[in-house]
Amino acid sequence: MSGSIKILDSGELEIALANLCGLLSGLPSTLSENAYNFENYAVNKEEEEDKGHVGALNHDFEHVFCPQGRVHGPIELKGRGKGLVAVVDVLSAALADFPQDAVLQKWVSDLTAGAEHA
Repeated sequence: MSGSIKILDSGELEIALANLCGLLSGLPSTLSENAYNFENYAVNKEEEEDKGHVGALNHDFEHVFCPQGRVHGPIELKGRGKGLVAVVDVLSAALADFPQDAVLQKWVSDLTAGAEHA
């Protein structure tokens, strides 16, 4: 993930997550329904043991949202629906445990940019 990220405080982070939720909920109907499913997401325990919780989550997000690797520009979202909106719950839960984590906050920023671009 390239670029720098301003670490948000808890209030700013809450606003950013609510904004992301709204953007993901309002993605255009031209995107396919249910391309993503984070509703019952849990990190892979082996990955978590190896990389830690944030590292395992980051690995999974990269696999789902950037399967060909990171490129310059916003993430290209391939779908919409409640399975994608649930990624906000995944991020919220992780950020509750690691509120100042730059990797997690960068995912909030990058997914927001992707949703705005869709």
